[in-house]
Amino acid sequence: MHGLRRVRPLHLALGLVALVVLVSTLVVHPNLPRGYLAYSTRPLWDTSEAPTDVIPHFWADDVPPTDLCKVHGWPPRSHPPQVWDATIFSTELDLLLVRLHELSPVVSRFFILESDRTFTGLSKPRILSSALDTDPRFKPFLAKVTYQPFTGAPLARGESPFEQEIALRRAMTDLLRTEYPTDPATPPPVMVFSDVDEVPSRKTAELLAACDFASPVHLGMKSYLYSFEWQEGGETSSWRPTAVEWPQRGRGSDEFYSWCFRRLSDFVTKATGYSHVDRLGSRPSALLRPERIQRTICSGLDFFAMLPEAYTYRDLFNKLRLVPSKSAVDVPTYVVEHADELRYLLPGEGNCIREDAPGRHGGVES
Repeated sequence: MHGLRRVRPLHLALGLVALVVLVSTLVVHPNLPRGYLAYSTRPLWDTSEAPTDVIPHFWADDVPPTDLCKVHGWPPRSHPPQVWDATIFSTELDLLLVRLHELSPVVSRFFILESDRTFTGLSKPRILSSALDTDPRFKPFLAKVTYQPFTGAPLARGESPFEQEIALRRAMTDLLRTEYPTDPATPPPVMVFSDVDEVPSRKTAELLAACDFASPVHLGMKSYLYSFEWQEGGETSSWRPTAVEWPQRGRGSDEFYSWCFRRLSDFVTKATGYSHVDRLGSRPSALLRPERIQRTICSGLDFFAMLPEAYTYRDLFNKLRLVPSKSAVDVPTYVVEHADELRYLLPGEGNCIREDAPGRHGGVES
């Protein structure tokens, strides 16, 4: 009679490793965020492109902007220039109105470019063109708005969506060159480059007009996700908006993904049409289900079910789970004055429910 075969320790260890790998592949891996390995280790191998020389921003309502120049280390201007605002529009009518109301008291001209295609080459209507003609809410600003349509094209095989974005920004540069003042005695305008959902405050615009700042300067902004209920990062978590004295343009502005849309369908348009469409991965239908989008908005979770982009572990842990705000202080005036119309942008029970949500009047379906 033969005795039981002895299992060697090496074979046992290899078997345990194989079992762990199998369980991780079949059970753990599908439930982890997409790109978790790259995003969880980013603080180890990557660094932020954000500027490191940060100028503290000071403001007091009863102090003239010219006096505040000295606090910032800038000389006041003897002849304040015009302030021009340049932005590329996609679908954000509400946020454009917020922007116009916030900046119009300071900005002399608004330059807006609208394409008939998304960055991924998908056809879309130019909704701003008709809104400027028919929507009375835009009437007070028409004298300051220079609108130009842009004709896009389908993506060629192998072409990156960023090529479409670059083409739009070049078209904006060409438009501004045709409008640049020819009189050498005219002070060069201060240009603000940012996306529609990157809204500089009126106070910042007044400061830029009053002070001879060192051009270009990036504008640090608070970042809100889906609405003013969810703030992510600190006071300068968004830094890509830029102010320059034209024609010293500098780098311009990149996308800022605040995703503050009125309708769930707008989220789908954004996700399938912007430069980072690859974040949808291999499961776009699962990520773009209306029920799933609505739950994500109300929970303050990442739209693509990915880990947050962070360059230190402190920032990574702080962004993992956003804490909902119970107040909305120092938000643009237009939002507060039109709270009923723009309730989806404000904190409050039920405000996160979008107007085209499944079961809109009876709760979100699960």
